[in-house]
Amino acid sequence: MINKQAFKTAQLFVSLGYWSIAMLYLKKAYGK
Repeated sequence: MINKQAFKTAQLFVSLGYWSIAMLYLKKAYGK
């Protein structure tokens, strides 16, 4: 199950250009 809040946060950071931070949130979102 994807953590939708973490996924949205990751998308926000991607849109701002913060790829490394976005990747951390994506890892949280997928629980890996």
